[in-house]
Amino acid sequence: MATTVEQLAEQAMTLPSESRARLADLLVDSLEGADLGRIEQLWITEAKRRRDEVRDGKVETIPGDAGLRQCVIHSAMRYEFHPEALEEHRKAARWYAERAPDLGLQIIGSVEDAIKRTSNLHCLHAATEAS
Repeated sequence: MATTVEQLAEQAMTLPSESRARLADLLVDSLEGADLGRIEQLWITEAKRRRDEVRDGKVETIPGDAGLRQCVIHSAMRYEFHPEALEEHRKAARWYAERAPDLGLQIIGSVEDAIKRTSNLHCLHAATEAS
């Protein structure tokens, strides 16, 4: 009789924590490869790096609600454009505005939204770093 996934999971749950963690690592590693796109592979690499930082004691975890509070505090993250990037951004906005007035504003809004999303992602990771 073949073992079902549920039976296998039940057996795995009886293992010590370190063995379960190793099994989880092996299972995640088995998912990598040609089936995953480049972005997914990069996220797996990043997740493993962060996991290893926690395991190696390089960062300290904090409760989720505390991390989110820190994100709210840091959400007003300041940023500056490199002068060449700022000029390129302005040229792009002008180019789009010449095609349709609203497009110039839309490109500016899109860049600002991307910056906010990026700063929020950074904040979530930074909130777990040891101070």
